[in-house]
Amino acid sequence: MTENTIPESVNLPPEISEPDAAYTPPAFEDLSLAEVFGRLLSRPAQTVRNFNAAMSQAAEKRVRATPLPSADRLAEEVYRRSASPKAATPNFASLIDMKTAGILGIMLSGWLIAVVGGIYMIHNLRARSTGDLIAGTLLMIIGAVAFAFAASRSISFPRLPALEKPVTDPLRSLDEFVNRYALRIMLIGVSLLMSGGAWVFNSQNNFTVLGVLCWLFSVIGWSLALAPEIIAADAVQQFARSVITVPNRIISFRVSWTLIALVVILIIGAYFRLTNIDAYPPDMTSDHVEKALDAGLISEGLRPIFLPNNGGREVAHFYILALMHDILNVPIDFNLLKLATGLEGIIGLLVAFWLGREFIGDENRDLGNLTGLIMAALLAVSYWHIMLSRLGLRIILTPLVISVVLIYFVRALRFNRRVDYVKAGLALGIGVYCYQAIRMAPVFLVIGFVIALILRGREWGAFRRYVLNFAVLVLIAVAVFVPLGRYMIENPGSFWSRTTGRIFGDDTVEIKDPQTGGVVSRVANTQDRIEALKQNMAFFNGNMQTALFMFNWRGDASWITGSPSAMPQLDTITGALFILGLGLWIVRMIRRRDPGDWLIPFGLVVMLFPTALSLAYTIEVPSGTRASGTMPFVYLMAAFAAALILRQAWRTLNGTLPRAGLAIAAVLVLLLTASANYNTYFVEAMTQYRASTLPHHQAGGILKGFVASTGAPGNAFMIAYDYWWDHRALAIESGDPHWPNGVYRDNYIQRLILMIKEAAGTTYAFRPDRQVMFFVNQNDAQVLAGLQAWLPGATIEKITSFNAAHDFVLVIAPPVGCGWFEQNIGATSPVCAVGAGQ
Repeated sequence: MTENTIPESVNLPPEISEPDAAYTPPAFEDLSLAEVFGRLLSRPAQTVRNFNAAMSQAAEKRVRATPLPSADRLAEEVYRRSASPKAATPNFASLIDMKTAGILGIMLSGWLIAVVGGIYMIHNLRARSTGDLIAGTLLMIIGAVAFAFAASRSISFPRLPALEKPVTDPLRSLDEFVNRYALRIMLIGVSLLMSGGAWVFNSQNNFTVLGVLCWLFSVIGWSLALAPEIIAADAVQQFARSVITVPNRIISFRVSWTLIALVVILIIGAYFRLTNIDAYPPDMTSDHVEKALDAGLISEGLRPIFLPNNGGREVAHFYILALMHDILNVPIDFNLLKLATGLEGIIGLLVAFWLGREFIGDENRDLGNLTGLIMAALLAVSYWHIMLSRLGLRIILTPLVISVVLIYFVRALRFNRRVDYVKAGLALGIGVYCYQAIRMAPVFLVIGFVIALILRGREWGAFRRYVLNFAVLVLIAVAVFVPLGRYMIENPGSFWSRTTGRIFGDDTVEIKDPQTGGVVSRVANTQDRIEALKQNMAFFNGNMQTALFMFNWRGDASWITGSPSAMPQLDTITGALFILGLGLWIVRMIRRRDPGDWLIPFGLVVMLFPTALSLAYTIEVPSGTRASGTMPFVYLMAAFAAALILRQAWRTLNGTLPRAGLAIAAVLVLLLTASANYNTYFVEAMTQYRASTLPHHQAGGILKGFVASTGAPGNAFMIAYDYWWDHRALAIESGDPHWPNGVYRDNYIQRLILMIKEAAGTTYAFRPDRQVMFFVNQNDAQVLAGLQAWLPGATIEKITSFNAAHDFVLVIAPPVGCGWFEQNIGATSPVCAVGAGQ
């Protein structure tokens, strides 16, 4: 009797056939992916034990295993068998590596659980409850734990190599010291003088030619003196050789899949940031007006170090706007503001790819490239990044600068090379000229430095080099900061205005006058500030919690930078990846003991401070703009998790067709993410933005047409109204940013007369032989009646806008004539004088 033969004496039930009776349960490694999922749900503990046992057996057999056929040979064999009428059915297991399928299954399960948690957390946007938050958070934590458990078995976390010890000959005499360091000492002396010149000659908030030259030479000098290897001889030779061989490299240029994918990502990013730039966002705010006017002043010759108006603003972005205006010969208007930030956003995608590749590529080049591509792709379709890129404000520079600082500083922490500290210092110094939130970066740099001392600086030599190199970073950053540093010391109130306003509140306080009993305002003193800080600090913990949940639960709800339903800053798919990446990052931190890894979560928390410290205005928390410095940290962890999923799936699937299907599935997931983010920004957020803005663009077009046809620049006016238009926005939208004819409502007739007199002989002189036009709020019946009485023959025309609440009125009068002008203005128009002479 053979092993599989059933004795005749055994009676089988009629419904069971003989072959089935010989069936034995399959081994765990022979299960299909669906069966693995089924067992994981029904018997999780036993499934995990079987999984570990299968992995151990696979490791023992790996040495003796016969090499598997290549993907092409496997595909050819499957095709040959399927083509023959007698061929056996292809074994599906041949297309799936079951040794890695179990890991992939758990990773995907963790991701799906986290996605479900994210969906549940925001399933009721109008009535978010603490219960939804807790339940969704628990699901996401469970998913993160499962993912970290499986993913940590699919990737090794090699320790960093030991720090290289610099090889230098000991100094035996003073002559040797002079010969070795004389040039560098001289260069330090010259750089110190140049820094003094940068301080002295860049005064009165004004860059001068001499001051800028001293500034540039000082920065270059300090960099060369402290890290001469930054332009070492071999680097110079390599650069020269690369320049000489450019023609040959162009001819032999090869296209890689990484390059193709990056180009596609940039095209997608450009589509989301630059298409329909006229319509999204639709209208300017007063913030945009300030930016456009300041860029215009720079284009006209002003060279500020800091812009003190509108709460104080850094200048780098405004010099970029002025440069684009001069090169492209386009007006400085809302479209130019959006074009500049859109291009800066696209550059940010390139830097994101660079960050992902550099951070992970040190240990695994292919995984680093994949992480960089995914990070760039997630940012390209990110609602948050799209909003910043289209906003027309300098805030988009924050994630870009923080990414560059991270690239060089992580290198510095890992390998303790002087040149990386110099580059990180340069990036930080330039960054403080870009946006206020970057001032928080030194905090996480200090934290990273302390972590590196603990993890990598235990030996005295390494400790000493870390301290000296970090001091070099600080010195380089200070050298770049010199002009702005002088402004900060001379004008501390202006420089810290936004910061102190958010922490302490308004610059004035209201008190009760003991003599009159009335409420009066006065400037806040030091004691007022201290008392305000004590009261406001009670809000910090709540602000920080709110900021931490902005990624997955409740985001920015303001109409300028958020969505009406306060959608999280991350879409559901990316948000789940972020939580998975955070969980795995903790494992990575423990195993690798890499100070660069430890820096990431600390840096994330630190860069939340700019929004959490809005203690006096808690309604502004969370802010998608002030927290934008967290984006490099968040998207790096999300991209790392996604890269591990894709790599594990690639290992699991054998053959061209399954792997092509994997690529298609990845693209579909990205398209699904892009669709969700498109709806959040272009539909939800822009609907709210449109409803909240004022029709400056429409009115600017009317003003432009009036001046070009029957009117004149000095014959058009806007009568102000509470919480209404900014006449400077009309001016910019009409193509004439200097148009000055905004009139305060109180005593508006007297103000008009004075304005007309002062404009005589200028571009904006009133012409009595041309039509007159006034923009008036539709609810201002008093002004409408007064203008009709003042102007003979004036008519009222109501203009329908995109929102009935924002409709406005035009008061249009025929030419008033010389007699009316002399009688009402009390002066003679040059037009009338010429007519009299003739």
